[in-house]
Amino acid sequence: MSCCPPGSHPAAPTTSDLAPISMAGTPVFFYDNPSSHTCVLVVPDIYGPDSGRTKDNCRALSAHYKVALLDVVDDYFTAADNVGEKLAGWVTARPFSAILPKIQAAVSTLQSQHGVTKFAAMGYCWGSWVVGKYAADASSVLTAGVHCHPSWVLEQFFSGPGSGEKIAEHITSPQLFLAAGNDPDWVKAGGAVHTTLAAKPFGARCKFVAFETMVHGWMCRGDISNPAILEGFNAGWHGEIVPFLAATLQ
Repeated sequence: MSCCPPGSHPAAPTTSDLAPISMAGTPVFFYDNPSSHTCVLVVPDIYGPDSGRTKDNCRALSAHYKVALLDVVDDYFTAADNVGEKLAGWVTARPFSAILPKIQAAVSTLQSQHGVTKFAAMGYCWGSWVVGKYAADASSVLTAGVHCHPSWVLEQFFSGPGSGEKIAEHITSPQLFLAAGNDPDWVKAGGAVHTTLAAKPFGARCKFVAFETMVHGWMCRGDISNPAILEGFNAGWHGEIVPFLAATLQ
């Protein structure tokens, strides 16, 4: 089992001069917006904060909100790694129970030192699993969540087959899912996650959009010099993510 289905976009490492700041011990790449009291927490994919356009997307989103790119684990995959061989060990060595205190520390700091009164979160691939688990946790402060090519299948490493879709059972806020064509059907419209969330009081505010011509990873690792991928990225970002956050965070 892999977090990225066969045919997904490969690693797309980038470099950045931006240094993280410590928020009660959690390294955070912070994109401030002094006029906003809302913060979007962002969790990257298995390649970390410098994966593809992750930081560029944070910078773009900071035109609307404060953005906190959370560095919640101590090591990520590189382009040279064989993900299939190492994934199970990597994931199970980083359970959500170890990640949650780091999220909570950042949230507390953002509230006390940066005046944040409302939160959303966005995750890519493995980061979507983290966001889903946090959205389902009793301590969650989230008003909304966004999932780009979600890898909730990783929950199976902890709780067995079929456990990924069950994350939705305890979520208490509207969620947006952007799935690629090669993502599993159960994270798409009409699938198990959609069915569970649709039955909740906020179900009508959840949205599931499948980009069937895109492959897993396109929102952060897809090469946007390719016109088709650029179109898919813009449709996801400007057509879905920005309007969804505007509607749920108003």
